[in-house]
Amino acid sequence: MYESLREPRQSSTLKGCLVITAATILLVVGVSLFFDNRCHAQLRDNLLPYPNAQLVSDSHDFLSRTAVVYETSDSPATVQAWYRRMLGMATRTIVEGGPITYSDWADLYRILPLDDGGSRIIFAWVCGA
Repeated sequence: MYESLREPRQSSTLKGCLVITAATILLVVGVSLFFDNRCHAQLRDNLLPYPNAQLVSDSHDFLSRTAVVYETSDSPATVQAWYRRMLGMATRTIVEGGPITYSDWADLYRILPLDDGGSRIIFAWVCGA
């Protein structure tokens, strides 16, 4: 009758702590991987690449920055005009009550000139920003 009131052995306490520690580590790793994958996918899913642009690089730092770079032979002015037109169409759709489309990337891209007269289009996204 009094056996149930005895003090727990140190080995069972240690095993319990190890189980809780292992479960916590697995949970933190799992949640981190989930958010990292979501961060990378968030930019990629909402990306609108310029027509006929070639993908130059696609990089992602764990739980940090994602960058996608395209290049095209079209001039920066032509590329900028195309993106302005697409952004305007997306904004009009939102105002008219339609689904949200590509307006999310309005401040996420830059267009830089290349030496040959073409353009480099850089999309950059920081997770959680």
